[in-house]
Amino acid sequence: MNCPTCGALLNDNAKFCSSCGSSVLTEHIQNPNSNAATASETQAENHAYQQRMYQQPYGNSQIYYELLQKSNASKSNKTFKIIAAITTIIAVIAIMLMLRISSVLLMEEEAYLQQIDDYENQIDAYEDRNAVDKTIDAVDSWIDNFVE
Repeated sequence: MNCPTCGALLNDNAKFCSSCGSSVLTEHIQNPNSNAATASETQAENHAYQQRMYQQPYGNSQIYYELLQKSNASKSNKTFKIIAAITTIIAVIAIMLMLRISSVLLMEEEAYLQQIDDYENQIDAYEDRNAVDKTIDAVDSWIDNFVE
């Protein structure tokens, strides 16, 4: 099948010409018994499309440019989603690490406080023993003084 506008060779199922961009009237060509209103509507659509194409500064390249922009927007949207996911994962890992570090520090603080309590208990016990020893010494000296 050839394009009715420029004569370029087209696929049988093509709706638009890949060379000039005009609409291919496959329905009208394949079914000559179709009503005139449908054919005239299709011709009007074809004419409007061609006017839009010629009003574009670069013809068909404008369409390709728009498709490329949509493709790039899709890629940048994907990139944004990937970056957001990676950032979220990093934030979750950082929070988990901070919680782990704080729990380790809390355990170390509790162990340190327990050691302080143990030392204080040992000091109290030493002081108690020292007080008992002083009492025994005082009693011994009193007995020595009494016996003399």
